[in-house]
Amino acid sequence: TNFSEEITNEWITNTQPNIYVIFNTASITAFSIQVWNDTITITETIWNWDIVYIGGEEKTVTLNGTEIDYSWIFPTMWISSNFFTYTVTGTFSLDTIILNRKNYV
Repeated sequence: TNFSEEITNEWITNTQPNIYVIFNTASITAFSIQVWNDTITITETIWNWDIVYIGGEEKTVTLNGTEIDYSWIFPTMWISSNFFTYTVTGTFSLDTIILNRKNYV
């Protein structure tokens, strides 16, 4: 299953956001998020109420707080509209929280 959502980055720089994906109901064997040409893929089994965290700042991915393997590249949000395209193998209902750091030094 594929679907997309548009998110606008209004900061003055490109960012690598921290992304929380909360699977309300799920029976999934693979999951990926693509933004522009950057795609990150997770091939863990995901169930009801599992939370996947994609930490763009610290370059880590966790499933329910435990680090897991991933492949490809952490998504970068460009200064503009960004389309997050999700590809999910399995059945699911999910919510996404995307946090962008406001200040960089």
